[in-house]
Amino acid sequence: MQSHEHLDVYRIASEAARRVAGVARGFPFRERYTLTDPLRRSSQAVCTHIAEAWSQRSDPQAFASALNAARIEAAETLTWLHLAAECDYLSPEDIWYLRQAYDEIIGRLGGMATGSSPTPTRDAG
Repeated sequence: MQSHEHLDVYRIASEAARRVAGVARGFPFRERYTLTDPLRRSSQAVCTHIAEAWSQRSDPQAFASALNAARIEAAETLTWLHLAAECDYLSPEDIWYLRQAYDEIIGRLGGMATGSSPTPTRDAG
């Protein structure tokens, strides 16, 4: 595998970040700095930390640290999503999809950090 972009967890995180960006466009303008920006930032940070981890995979300690940072950002994203849902800014479908995605991301990152992830990539065929 040559790139972090081939990791399933990165693909899931990238799609979730795109979905977050799409739904956040519909949030009220008054939420721009208090909800919209932090939500978008944390969802994008999951992807960047996965890329950072992949680039440091030859150093187990740095790899685990970057994966942990990605898990922390995913948990933060879930918190922002919860707050947005409490304000009725998300449709039930978006809430369901994004919660499922970030729960899966957190689980996969945990598996990668412990070395128990069975297959980190999707079959391209």
